[in-house]
Amino acid sequence: MDLDDLIETTIRQSIAELIDDRGEEEFRAIESRALHEGVRSGAPVIATGGGVILRAENRELMSKTGVTVWLDAPFELCWQRISADAAVRPLAPDRDTALARYNDRNEYYKESRLRIEIGEGLNAEDAADAIVKLLVEL
Repeated sequence: MDLDDLIETTIRQSIAELIDDRGEEEFRAIESRALHEGVRSGAPVIATGGGVILRAENRELMSKTGVTVWLDAPFELCWQRISADAAVRPLAPDRDTALARYNDRNEYYKESRLRIEIGEGLNAEDAADAIVKLLVEL
């Protein structure tokens, strides 16, 4: 389950429109409710946005109900992908803002149970294979 997709379907707005209309704090509240819904639904995998970990209640819920996986990509790779993506990123409108958010979130990402290093050549299938391998080793 992709949390952003669930939110957009439920509220019938893009994440960018939601943030522009209601602000980040309201978005985070909606995101938390969507995370709870995803957990209640029994979704085997929930893909979250990068900021879901900012709320302690979300970190606690994810740790209690599943295995958290940090896809650890260096900032330059993240910024390259953000810059190339056509999606509007109201919370990362420029490099400095994006870097500050990246640095603020890293302390929380480090609490994840599993960590996968993401490099430029690693595609989604390779990352999934790496996650499965680590899960088997648990």
